[in-house]
Amino acid sequence: MMTIPSVQTKNGEEVDVTRYRWVVDDQIPIFTQNRNYIEQHVYIEEE
Repeated sequence: MMTIPSVQTKNGEEVDVTRYRWVVDDQIPIFTQNRNYIEQHVYIEEE
């Protein structure tokens, strides 16, 4: 178990978050092979 500070996205307040289980992603992309990966998965709101 680990408690870490985190910032809430809705109101920007810092809160403590306790994680009881961690999952490691062992299928990370190789960005030199798939350069469009970030554009496919990250959405930026345009004003």
